[in-house]
Amino acid sequence: LAERFMHFGGLLSLVSLLGEENRVIQSQAIELLHDFLAPHMAMQPASSGRQAHLQHHVFLCLSSGKLWQYCGLILSEPGEVFPKSYSSSIQLLAAAIGWLRPQTGHEVAEATVPPEVK
Repeated sequence: LAERFMHFGGLLSLVSLLGEENRVIQSQAIELLHDFLAPHMAMQPASSGRQAHLQHHVFLCLSSGKLWQYCGLILSEPGEVFPKSYSSSIQLLAAAIGWLRPQTGHEVAEATVPPEVK
């Protein structure tokens, strides 16, 4: 069921829920993102088309401007907005940085801020 959820764009739906005003929904969305993304953080090469498709959805989620924007908004609050809001947001962004880093020896153009974040 989790794979089907991811195949049908569920990760990006969870990212959208991070922008909700309801703090309980934000908390549950970030917790679910951690749960769904954790098994994919090892960055093993895809051994099938199905795994490649899942990795593509992980990439879309982690490179989403909305993920960075909403985590930034949570982190910009003067205090915790829900339990562990700071640590959960930092862990998610750190995982994204680690997962999205270029492979050793590959030339990559300089990164820029996604247009939807500006």
